[in-house]
Amino acid sequence: MADGCDVRLYRKARRAKSRLQLRPRSVRAGQARRPKLQRNDVVVVGKHAGKAFFYGFIDFFKGALGVAKGI
Repeated sequence: MADGCDVRLYRKARRAKSRLQLRPRSVRAGQARRPKLQRNDVVVVGKHAGKAFFYGFIDFFKGALGVAKGI
């Protein structure tokens, strides 16, 4: 359910924190450099809203059918 367009890298330098917005498609196409991860870096990948809705919908029906079957 990850959104490949919403990737962020948080890095804490000595006195400041920085935030980089990563563009995976640009990296794959050779238009951007891939950052080297450092100790204590935090990478956050956003959730794709459409996929989250779809899988939530499927899980709802799995649960509803399980209750109906008496499982």
